[in-house]
Amino acid sequence: MKKLTVDDILAKKKIIDKKANENFYSKIFDAEIEVNNAKADSITDILSDSTDGEFRRYLKLIYLCCPIFKSEELRKNFDDLKEPYDIIERVFGNNLNEIMQLGNFILKKYGFLDEDLVEKIKK
Repeated sequence: MKKLTVDDILAKKKIIDKKANENFYSKIFDAEIEVNNAKADSITDILSDSTDGEFRRYLKLIYLCCPIFKSEELRKNFDDLKEPYDIIERVFGNNLNEIMQLGNFILKKYGFLDEDLVEKIKK
């Protein structure tokens, strides 16, 4: 088995840094949505909150990582937002598929939804 070296870590860092700058392409808006990194404990707090269903957790995750949805200019044009993250559902309307795709995109940045892991679980 190969021993981990500093060069290995630095090579991986370049991959991680590149992934940090990837944005989500929205078919609805025909534009990229900026996706920033968040602290790992914020992500795990959202994902481990059993009081919310999966959809609500995705809304919170998107709100946390996508600065466009925190824009006051955007938010002032939407009435009756009970929670700040409700803006996501209002912006995407009935397109639940794109909300879930954006949420999955974010989760993949953090190593969740790893295809290799999914295959291992299936076997």
